[in-house]
Amino acid sequence: MKNAKLGAAKFRPINQGELAEEPVFRPKYFGFDGLERYSGLTKGKAYPIIARGDIKIIRLVEPGKSRGKVLIEVASVDAYLAKMDAQQNPPVEAA
Repeated sequence: MKNAKLGAAKFRPINQGELAEEPVFRPKYFGFDGLERYSGLTKGKAYPIIARGDIKIIRLVEPGKSRGKVLIEVASVDAYLAKMDAQQNPPVEAA
């Protein structure tokens, strides 16, 4: 160990079968930070969309408190983005 580099990671090849066996975790809700990572929508861009009801949220606020946590429903984000895609990129009819 005398000549080992500190912090050097050891990697091994991964078989495709190993990747397929890993379950994929997909949350039902995430916060604004997750929304931006997931879709690119910033908090400022998301608020008007939420106000129109296009994206569903849950507010977690304890009784008697004015502040809390906002959670955004992933399925509603997917539906909103699909709707926007359909509006902006209509299907092309075959000639």
